[in-house]
Amino acid sequence: GVIGGAFGIFKDLSYGREIERRMQHLGSLAAIGQLAAGTAHEIRNPLTTIKGFAQLIHSRAIKQEDCIIQEYCNFITQEIDHLNKIVSEFLALSRPRAKDFAELDIVLAINEVIAFIYGEAVLLDISIIHNLPDKPVLVFANKENLKEVLINICRNAFQAMQPGGTLTILAEETDDNATITLTDTGCGMTSEVLPHIFKPFFTTKEHGTGLGLSICERIITEHNGSLHVTSRPGSGSTFA
Repeated sequence: GVIGGAFGIFKDLSYGREIERRMQHLGSLAAIGQLAAGTAHEIRNPLTTIKGFAQLIHSRAIKQEDCIIQEYCNFITQEIDHLNKIVSEFLALSRPRAKDFAELDIVLAINEVIAFIYGEAVLLDISIIHNLPDKPVLVFANKENLKEVLINICRNAFQAMQPGGTLTILAEETDDNATITLTDTGCGMTSEVLPHIFKPFFTTKEHGTGLGLSICERIITEHNGSLHVTSRPGSGSTFA
């Protein structure tokens, strides 16, 4: 009747829960994509018609020198383009991602992304600092998908920064893994916002769709990787 000892067995469930969270995330994205694929045609046809009439009215307003009608038509056209962008991002969720993975040098891919966004950075007065290995860092990936993720995160960083900001891009190889880190000097995110940034439709932007980072996480998950973010208000954000 006297307890002489006890055994405690502990199991770390964090990895299993993370996998479960990713699967739920992918499932929700697929459902949204399927819904969008079924309705995209019906949505885009009337949008195209509305845009056509708006452009026609705009042309007549120019001839009549009616500045107010011109401005109204510009607003209509801008909102139609915004809706078309949302439909396009919906469709991106429904399309299966390219599976033609191949050996890829991420250093080369990052350099191509930097060249692609360089002009935009100059216009916004944002500096890009990169610290990349001198030798190739090889991974098994889809090049276009990986570049899509990097470009999306870089542009989000641009939007979060004021002129004079800095985007730092790092890459390193550890054991069998490769890590790409992007750090901006932007406004940062609060602890209330941070847990929701990968959820579909969540956005803090006035004209955002809330799908960009969801698509990024989906692509990285399909590459058997993970996407993490740290951020504090006023101290910028880091995606890795």
